[in-house]
Order: sequence, then C-alpha cells, then structure tokens
Amino acid sequence: MVSETGFDSHGTRCAAWYLRAESATLTGARGRPCVVMGHGFGATRDAGLLPFAERFAAAGADVLVFDYRGYGTSEGTLRQNVLHTAHRQDYHAAIAHARLLDGVDPDRIVLWGSS
Repeated sequence: MVSETGFDSHGTRCAAWYLRAESATLTGARGRPCVVMGHGFGATRDAGLLPFAERFAAAGADVLVFDYRGYGTSEGTLRQNVLHTAHRQDYHAAIAHARLLDGVDPDRIVLWGSS
C-alpha cells in the first residue's frame, strides 16, 4: 500500500511515497531494509518508479520514493531546475528520513535511481 509522506530538505518540503514491506522475508534483528528511490533529472516520481517500488516492497523491503525540490509535488519555486548539489542534498535528507522510519534498520539503506 502506498502512503503519501514527505520530509524537509534545507527548508523545503520534498514529497514522497512510502511503501511498507509486504513480507518479513528481509527483516533482520534490527528491522527491514529500505530502498530510497529518486528519479532522473527530467522526470518525477510518478514517471514509472512505482512498479519498481512495489516489487521491492513485495520482496520484503520498505521503499521511499521521492521528488527532488522543485519537481513533481515537492515544494520549491524553481521548477524542474537541475541542480546537482541540491539533488544530492535531497537524497541525503531522504536517507536521513528513511533511517527514522518505524521498523527500518538504519544500517540497511539502499539507493536506487534512474535517468
């Protein structure tokens, strides 16, 4: 099941989807792994990432799929502006958020991107 969520990245709210693992297959003593997914520069999270996220969740991982600042439904006044530094900051903020999710093992964060 997909739920809407979000997190702060340098004062701007990044929109995200959160999918909980559908099985305990990958659950360890400290919790489940979490896949943090970001899109390529010309896309948004709704441009084909959800089927991949659903497969990861079915396999037993939590998944956080996010839009960079200024992309998709994330806040930010500069829209669709490719700023590599800001994208890295947003990924770091997404990772920090994922590490705090209930049941997620903070040492088992996986990054997944597309372009």
